[in-house]
Amino acid sequence: MAGSSVCIASSDKVGSGKAFFNDAVTTAVQVKGTAGQVYMIDVVNTTAAAAYLQIFFRPAASVTLGTTAPDCVIRLLASVGKTIVFTVPIGFPPAASAATQGSGLTIAGTTTPTGSTTAALSVAAVYM
Repeated sequence: MAGSSVCIASSDKVGSGKAFFNDAVTTAVQVKGTAGQVYMIDVVNTTAAAAYLQIFFRPAASVTLGTTAPDCVIRLLASVGKTIVFTVPIGFPPAASAATQGSGLTIAGTTTPTGSTTAALSVAAVYM
């Protein structure tokens, strides 16, 4: 990814984890359809305005942008990237909510923290 300081293997495997790459995350994109852990997220805002990466601990079929509340939101200024490495991996979904929301990891790029208007974000992630 341009402007990023992260080096990820070119295959879809990173050690025992898997890598996710998408250069234009706009709609709700499912990263994984079952429970797992996130080790790293690298995101670049490719737009000229602030944008948000909405993260949902559920499958994409259970996400309606603007209606389904995200479990986590990352704010990005215009044309800026951010790398987040979790020294303790983030489990999804949290055990307390697995029964009510299902399993999975879905992401979306939007113009507001909980909205439905999409913004193009370039995203890489390492997960299991």
